[in-house]
Amino acid sequence: MKVLFLSPGYPSEMPHFVRGLSEVGAAVLGVGDQPTSALPELTRRQLAGYLQVASLWDEAAVVAAIRDWPEAADVARVECLWEPGVVLAARLREALGVTGLDVAGALRFRNKELMKQTLDAAGIRTPRHAAATTVAEVWSAAERLGFPVIVKPSKQGSTVGLSLVKDPAELPAAIEEAFRHDDEVMLEAFVPGRELTVGILGGEALPVGEIIPVKELYDYECKYTPGMAREIFPADLTPEQTAEVQRLAKLAFGALKLGGCARIDFRMTPEGAFYCLEANTLPGMTE
Repeated sequence: MKVLFLSPGYPSEMPHFVRGLSEVGAAVLGVGDQPTSALPELTRRQLAGYLQVASLWDEAAVVAAIRDWPEAADVARVECLWEPGVVLAARLREALGVTGLDVAGALRFRNKELMKQTLDAAGIRTPRHAAATTVAEVWSAAERLGFPVIVKPSKQGSTVGLSLVKDPAELPAAIEEAFRHDDEVMLEAFVPGRELTVGILGGEALPVGEIIPVKELYDYECKYTPGMAREIFPADLTPEQTAEVQRLAKLAFGALKLGGCARIDFRMTPEGAFYCLEANTLPGMTE
């Protein structure tokens, strides 16, 4: 089976996915904007072929280049395990006639506001939220939502560019940081409480976990720095609370038209209300 793998050399965990696919018998074809010499040795050793493109973010050019690449004939799967490339992978599936997440579905995950709107429409409680494309719109949304408020890029993953803004004086720096990563910013009301996560595998909910960061917020540093967060499985919940958050996770999984596996993240308030934060189809490689 041929697997087209986008960005096989970056981020740092990608070579291990390439190795895993190769070891189970897949012919892995890499596509990236790094020269072959810059790929990690593990990646180079496991790839059956590699196509260098000028930029992975020029989606039309990448699709055209792969259409013309003889090695890509009869590709069975298109994979990108790096969040920024999820939409490109979906465009390639549609162009090559390969099954998997389509563009409409991918956009719901790359754009956090679209995801929240889908969850809202399914009757799943989410933090109050708004999207903004200008500084003035961010200020207006923040004043409407109130403080504290979360400000983050709309299409980034791993909480990159995220800020918890507790008062208006902190907002200008948060706006600058968010727009540094994206041309659209999402704001959501901060929900105090416990951070819970529910894995879904084959449509069934897995045991509920609780994430306890050393900081007030489970941010990029806490996610990727050893010792900055504790993960407790199963979470210390009542049977009723466990059943309810698993029910909501499965509902979100269905509303977003997911398949295979996903991780659905929640906040549980001190009063016991659950707020769905987001769904992740490519759960991060954290400890």
